[in-house]
Amino acid sequence: MAFLLFVVVVLVASSPVELNAASPVSGTWSGTVGPGTGTVNTPLGTQKITTSSTVKGTFSGDTGSGGLAGTMTTSYSVPALFQSGTVTGSLTGTYTMSISPSGAVTGTGTVPLSGGFTGQFTMTIQGTESATGQLTGTWTGTLTVTQVSGSGCSPCTANITAPGSGQIAGSVQQSSSQTTSTTTPEFPNNFPLLLMGLLIALGIIATRGRKNRTT
Repeated sequence: MAFLLFVVVVLVASSPVELNAASPVSGTWSGTVGPGTGTVNTPLGTQKITTSSTVKGTFSGDTGSGGLAGTMTTSYSVPALFQSGTVTGSLTGTYTMSISPSGAVTGTGTVPLSGGFTGQFTMTIQGTESATGQLTGTWTGTLTVTQVSGSGCSPCTANITAPGSGQIAGSVQQSSSQTTSTTTPEFPNNFPLLLMGLLIALGIIATRGRKNRTT
């Protein structure tokens, strides 16, 4: 009987357990970027430029990766040329995310910027997931602008950087399949081997029983 129990334990322990770790997720992000400083190469020479931006957008995908989208509204000033204005750009990129068993959320985002300013925005995400699947947290990032259009530029190369920070908020959707897989026992994938092991063990026990009766 001890041998039979050993066979059962070994076969069950060796059967793989498959869990769907990625869940659908969606939410919003917003914040400020700047002040930014740098230079822009205009027809009248290289000039200093300052910027200040606000960003807002959405994210969607799953708890592993997905898409980031939004808009950036930037106020800029080129004092030497007495130029200033406001431009709007589009942000479209991707993120990666990881959620620990304790609910700690970490991630990164890479979001190209197009429109009046062209460049890229990178961000680092930190937050928490509640027991009900609510995501809250913050982000920090850096905007890098390589090209400016408008106000005498068609376009002009630029070298501008600006720090940014803000908030994220969203929710994780728990699918029914995940709930079932973590709470409902299922037959292991190697159930035929388990059954075969049981039959072999029973045969050995029966054989030993006959020998004991014979002797």
